[in-house]
Amino acid sequence: MQLNGDWHFIKLAPGLDIHGGVSVETRDDRFVVELPPGISLTLLFEGSLDFAIGGQFCELRACEDAVQCCGFFLNSPDVLTRQLHRNRRISKLTLFITSDWLAQHCPQLLGELQSDSARHGALRQFRLENIDRRELLSWLSEAPACAAQALRREARVLELIATLSDAYSQAAQARSGEANMVTRQVQIPAPVLRCKEAIDNCPPGEILTLSSLAGKLYTSASTLQRHFKNAYGVTVMEYVRHKRMADAGLAIARGGLPLDHVAERAGYRHTENFITAFRRHYGSTPAQFRRQHQRRVAGAAGLQ
Repeated sequence: MQLNGDWHFIKLAPGLDIHGGVSVETRDDRFVVELPPGISLTLLFEGSLDFAIGGQFCELRACEDAVQCCGFFLNSPDVLTRQLHRNRRISKLTLFITSDWLAQHCPQLLGELQSDSARHGALRQFRLENIDRRELLSWLSEAPACAAQALRREARVLELIATLSDAYSQAAQARSGEANMVTRQVQIPAPVLRCKEAIDNCPPGEILTLSSLAGKLYTSASTLQRHFKNAYGVTVMEYVRHKRMADAGLAIARGGLPLDHVAERAGYRHTENFITAFRRHYGSTPAQFRRQHQRRVAGAAGLQ
């Protein structure tokens, strides 16, 4: 497990996720996830965050006199890489709202976001005052005891979305050197984009290597490796492993496939090795992961 402490992930409804809490990062590492089109809004209460999205690298630091926030909107799927640092303490709450959810519930906001002249993935920072940190974190740690409490939590989440989206819309695009945020932008070369596309569209179980990918793109392995890491914060093969483990997690959550088939699709010949790698990645075995997913689905169903 990469985080120790009170850390939670809750699917409030299809397309509306919330995660965060108070935790200590247990080791120096990177966490990679592909996000769908939508908006990410983060409230940082304590500590700092290092992440990369859309060719931008960002370090966000908490402040004492208000809640430091940041957000970005994705017009298309993109890779987020978060850097972890051993023994770093962090307290935050992140809302991710897909474009599909916005289209159904807030079409006007989605239209404004899509028509924004700002670049895909452009980071914006802002601060909020008079925010009850304890209440927000309690949404994660305390499950509603009844339908009335669930409805009240849903109402508060929607109110927070309105507050954050309004502040995000009014905020200017973040610039490097601003207080509490340091950003760095890189241009993603076309071969790197094609490499990511090849990995994303690779049939399950097909063997991928850095040299084979570089050969298909008519570039050297060292050049591809350097540009890929500069763009996404991870090496090519780290991204392959993270992508396949993400696909495996989705298959486990959905059910219907034998575990040995999931392992084979993820590139593992031996199921025992896959279970070990899965536990290292997710902090739980495939069976535990499946049960956790079923509980989240049941909790989300209570809010619909």
